[in-house]
Amino acid sequence: MNKLSARLTTLFVASALAASSVLADIIDQETFKTHLRWNLMVPRDQFYIVKRDQTLYIETVNLQMFETLAGDIAKLKTNGQYIESINYSKDNFPAKPATVAIKLKDPSVELFSFYRDADKKYILDFWINADLVSEKNAGFKKPLPVPVEEKAPVVVAKKAASAPPKNVLLNRKSNILPVVEVTKAAVEEKSANPEYRDFRYGASFIWDYNPMIPQLEKDIILASKIPDALFPVQDRTNLDDAKEAHMQLTINFYREEKWGLMNKSITLYEKKYGRDSNHVFNEYLKANALLRGNLAKPNRGITQSAMVLLSNIKDLTDNYEMKSAILRYLIQYNVDQKDHVKTLELAKQLFVEARGEFDQTMVIQSALTILHALGELKQVDKIEDFLSDKKLASILPPQMGLAYTSFALLSKGETKELIKRFKTVEKSLVKPIHPAILFNVAESYYREAQYESSIKTYDEFLASYSYLLQAPYARLRLALEYELLDRPAAENLVLYKNAIDRSTSAEIRYEAKLRYVAMRLGRKLKPTESDKETEVFLEQSPDESKALNPNLKKLLWLVRLRLFIANKEYDKALSYLTSVPLDALKPAERRVFEGDGAEIVYGLIQEAYLKEDYSKVVKIWEVYKDKYETKVAKNLYMNFVVCDAFIKLGLYKSYDRALASFKNVQSEEARTFPIWIDRTKSINLSQMIEELNLIRLVADANWQEAGLKLTSYPVSLRDSLNYPFYQGMIHFHQKKYSEAVVEFEKVLVKQNPQNQLTPRQTADLLMGYVESLYQLRDQDRFKTVVKALSDDIGQSKSAPILNISERINYLLIESYAGESNPEWKELEMMTKTFREKFVKSPYNSRVGYLYGLSLIKNAKVPEGREVLSLLTNDKNVPSHIKEMCRSELATLELTEKKL
Repeated sequence: MNKLSARLTTLFVASALAASSVLADIIDQETFKTHLRWNLMVPRDQFYIVKRDQTLYIETVNLQMFETLAGDIAKLKTNGQYIESINYSKDNFPAKPATVAIKLKDPSVELFSFYRDADKKYILDFWINADLVSEKNAGFKKPLPVPVEEKAPVVVAKKAASAPPKNVLLNRKSNILPVVEVTKAAVEEKSANPEYRDFRYGASFIWDYNPMIPQLEKDIILASKIPDALFPVQDRTNLDDAKEAHMQLTINFYREEKWGLMNKSITLYEKKYGRDSNHVFNEYLKANALLRGNLAKPNRGITQSAMVLLSNIKDLTDNYEMKSAILRYLIQYNVDQKDHVKTLELAKQLFVEARGEFDQTMVIQSALTILHALGELKQVDKIEDFLSDKKLASILPPQMGLAYTSFALLSKGETKELIKRFKTVEKSLVKPIHPAILFNVAESYYREAQYESSIKTYDEFLASYSYLLQAPYARLRLALEYELLDRPAAENLVLYKNAIDRSTSAEIRYEAKLRYVAMRLGRKLKPTESDKETEVFLEQSPDESKALNPNLKKLLWLVRLRLFIANKEYDKALSYLTSVPLDALKPAERRVFEGDGAEIVYGLIQEAYLKEDYSKVVKIWEVYKDKYETKVAKNLYMNFVVCDAFIKLGLYKSYDRALASFKNVQSEEARTFPIWIDRTKSINLSQMIEELNLIRLVADANWQEAGLKLTSYPVSLRDSLNYPFYQGMIHFHQKKYSEAVVEFEKVLVKQNPQNQLTPRQTADLLMGYVESLYQLRDQDRFKTVVKALSDDIGQSKSAPILNISERINYLLIESYAGESNPEWKELEMMTKTFREKFVKSPYNSRVGYLYGLSLIKNAKVPEGREVLSLLTNDKNVPSHIKEMCRSELATLELTEKKL
């Protein structure tokens, strides 16, 4: 009795000392440059730590620990950058746990917490997410960080077409989205991204993410534990019995890690007593000995031998405690090895054994392992069958059944059913809701295109579980859904940057990069230099190269191709497109590339057409029309351009063939997407055909028939076909200059926006207008109009218009020179500019003569004499110009002699 009393006293003192050592220093605060850390040196099972909204709760049912913790926290110098206030509550204890409530400063303060088993302490890290904006008032407290150098656009909410619900930006307190507060006046403003093309022109390939399977907690760490940690080896008590004494000797050798002696002892025992009731225990010692000796330097062969030995022991033993311990160890081994079939088999055995022994803890643990293994094996029907057991469902941890149900339903694609079930129980779920439920429901909303609901649910997931492996997927989904909803571009780009910077997944990081680049370079109409620098994101790091799956490859191909198109590098785009394995793609994906290919072909044709390289237009059309254009909706204007090119080349048979083909698309729908390149004409097919008929008559110089055709058109059709332009051309070529000027000026004042003139037509218009004015001999009007036109034409980048600039400038010079009293200073400047700008002009001889003459008239005799002398000695100058030069030089010489 005295011995027992002494032992109890010793145990009590030891417990008291242990408790006092724990309570002596229960909390420690560390301040880093990037975050604030609290270390709680307490047992894991004594505290429950959870963050709800802006408050962190530390709960415990151990009142002594609570009072010690409260006292220690009160002594801390709290950091106002992270913590606003701390409250302590013991109300209704012990019905409710004692609680420390720590109110965080604002939603930008995030918490990352975990328990470190090695140090037996909780670690709470408080850090500020710089991407989030603290909501304090109705104005902007912090400007939204925009990844471009230009001025950031104001972020406002969309104005709904009908009576809208409460405004999202004004009422929502997000813990993860970079929401910017706006005033009520700003809410009423229309939000749009006019500087961007719509989502279809960016990284438009999207795909589903795998459902989230609930995480399985690790039962035992095999790297440091062996089965006797679960089922300890006990000393024998009846040492008077020879068998028991021998067994104790074996156990002693085991404890002293004398494996050779232990094995000899077991062998000797079996020789003396045979394989009796202690045989299973001896095998158990062997298995533990193998594993313990293998901890320091693991050997796979030894480990597998031990596992085989343990598998045999579990089948031989009738001891439930030993069997359950071995099954737990074997299950953890197979979970670590990702052998889900074997895990499932062992978990079922443990489930049956535990139910038979009414061991509820093991029933729950084995049930969760079964569900996890079924999930990994994609046996979703069996998950639902297993969860149909109401008794089992009642003992599983809260929300765990729904978590696995959400995984099963999403795996089968039953998104509507999952959303329906979630909405039924949503209000009854205790927060924070299980991460698998939130993630799978959010993904279901996304697949059903309910993006607003999906954003809200993903946001809730990230607010509580930003440390999970699925968090990068959620962040990228948020950014993608913002883009699909056409939210403000500045906000959207911040979300993509957030997804890139905070991703622990190389696959998700690279997908976010692709979508980010596509938005800034593919969708943006006028990229800046800082936008163009982001193209480097398309290059992959080594881990991103390994993570490049088929979906990412297709998205990369699409983004690269569209960057070439957006940059108007159509030759490069076509070369790149031919390298893409279109035949290996799904029909819907292939059609996207073919649509872009049709636009690339149109871009090449348009470039050649504007440069008046009509043979190239025809060549490109013949080579690529069947490869891309015929596989998507028709581009009516490109067909118009090709027909016009045949006319310009005088290939009328080819024109008739192309026109017949053009007429056949009457019943087909015109292409509305993609439209990478603007169309000069957007009139309908019949109107284009009528205009082509007119163009052919003009090309044949059949002015009389062209005039008759024009007069036959009704007024409604005249407005669509640029009637004044063609009427002016007819009058000009019929030498009716006054009427031509009137018609041309109608076009110059107002053009039909749906049927703009091509550069060649504009050049013909300007040339006809200037020539008509010149022929009318109204010098003052001619000089005024043509000088203004000359300045505008000089700024054009179109080859046809630049080509007529030479003729217009020459006529302007002649008009000045033809006056009875020329403005010689103005003429000197104009002729000098002409000679510098048009070095190879056929008018250079005449203009050179006028330049030399104007120099002489402006008292620059030496320079003038030099210019005229050079002209007289130039073999390429016509003889009549040389005679005029000699005459002026002779006159100059006589004048000088008289002086």
